[in-house]
Amino acid sequence: MFSISEVIKNREWKHNLELVKSKELGHEVSMVYDLDNFQKPRYNDEDATLLNKLVFDNLISNSVTSIMGEDFMKGNSQGLVKVKSFERNNYDIVEVTDTGKGVHKDILNEIFKKGFSTKGTTGYGLYYAQKLVHERFNGFIEVESDSDKTSFVIMLPHKR
Repeated sequence: MFSISEVIKNREWKHNLELVKSKELGHEVSMVYDLDNFQKPRYNDEDATLLNKLVFDNLISNSVTSIMGEDFMKGNSQGLVKVKSFERNNYDIVEVTDTGKGVHKDILNEIFKKGFSTKGTTGYGLYYAQKLVHERFNGFIEVESDSDKTSFVIMLPHKR
């Protein structure tokens, strides 16, 4: 069994690959982890794998892409992705915040819809992330965004 912080730490190598890719394209994207080391283990191997592959990898990749901007091949962008975990009111909470371009308010309510994409991809990433958090963990994902910051907050109840 793993705590939510251990789940994230076990995938740190994958997150670092995103940073290496951005650096190769001339971007300076930094990653900061602020993980609560005192959380109780609640997630088995399958839970950890699903959370990492369908939720955290997707959110972090989207954050790095947002910082690099639409014309990511030109380089010269700088930004920060912060991953924070903590417990509050019987929830494990993970915040993924970036200093990218933000999500325009006109599409904020659309981003979790199946097939919706601003990048020309399949549009399944956020859809499956929200679906997994809701259906398997009885949790939810909230998003707040403005022109210079976006935060996704994943809330996973201790009792499912």
